Amino acid sequence: MGGSKWVTLWKVNADGTRTKVGRITRKQQQKILEAQKRTQQLAGMTGMRRQPEAPVIKVKSFRDKINEAQTDGELITTLNEKYSFVAPGVVTRNDRDMVKRATRTLDELEEQYPFMKGVISGLEFAVTPGSPAAMHAKFSSKEGLISQNFKFGEGWDIADNQEFYTGSERGHHPPNQTPESTVAHEFGHAIHNYILGKKLNEAYQRSHIEAIMLIEDIKHGKALAYLEKRAVESLGYKQPAAVRGKISGYAKNAKSYRSNPTSESFAEAFADVYVNGDYASDVSKAYVKTLLDEARSFQ
Repeated sequence: MGGSKWVTLWKVNADGTRTKVGRITRKQQQKILEAQKRTQQLAGMTGMRRQPEAPVIKVKSFRDKINEAQTDGELITTLNEKYSFVAPGVVTRNDRDMVKRATRTLDELEEQYPFMKGVISGLEFAVTPGSPAAMHAKFSSKEGLISQNFKFGEGWDIADNQEFYTGSERGHHPPNQTPESTVAHEFGHAIHNYILGKKLNEAYQRSHIEAIMLIEDIKHGKALAYLEKRAVESLGYKQPAAVRGKISGYAKNAKSYRSNPTSESFAEAFADVYVNGDYASDVSKAYVKTLLDEARSFQ
C-alpha cells in the first residue's frame, strides 16, 4: 500500500548507464534531504550571499597633500608632517605656488635618490628683497657636516630664462632656471655634504687627527677637490678651471661671489642635469655621475 521502504542508490557511469551501489531506507533518505536543505539555507545566509565590499581607503601622499593645500595654514601643516624644521615665513612670506613647486621637487628628488631620505630635515625659502622673481632655498640636514650649522642658499633671477647659451661658455646659471632648478641646486649641495659627513665619520673612526685634518680641508674648501679631480679627468682634462665654464658662468666665477668653485660646480651641474636632462652639458653629466657614484658607495 505505502510502497517499498527501501530506496536504491545508483551510480551514473560515463557512458550513461547506471550501476547499483546500494540501498537505504526511506527514513534515512528523508534525513539526508533535510540535512541538505538546512546546509543550503545556511549557505544562503553566509558565504553564498554576496558580502558588501570593504571600503578602499586611499592614503594620500605628501605630494598629493601639497597639491591640494588651499591655504597657507594647510600648506604649513603638511610641511610640518614631514620636516622637523620649517623656518618661520617659509609659506607666509612667499608665493604659495612657488613653495608648492619647490617642495614637490624636493620630495621627488628624495624619492629618486633614496640614500637622501631623512637626510634633509628642514627647509627655508625667502624671496630676495627687490627681486620678486627670485627665490632662496635653504635646507638644514641631520647628516654630518650640515648639522653643524652649514646653510646653503642660491638665488636666481627670472631674466636668466631669456638668455640663450652658445659655444663653450654658458650664462650665469644653466638654462631654464625655475623654482625646481633652484631646489635641485641646493639638493646637489646636500648630496656633496652627505658625502663629506660620511667621510668625516669614517675619519673619526680611524683617527682624530685625520678627522681634524679633514675638517680643516672643509673649512678651506679643499675637501671635495679629490672628487672634482675625478670628474675632470673622466672628461680628459687636468684642471677644473678648463671645464667649469661649460657648466655655468657661476660655476666658473664662484670665487667672485665668495663661494667655493668646487662645491658650486657640483651644485650647478646637478641643477643642469635635473632640469635639462639629455640636453644638459656633458661636463655637468660627468660631475653628477661622479657625485652620485661616490654618494652611493656609502650605502
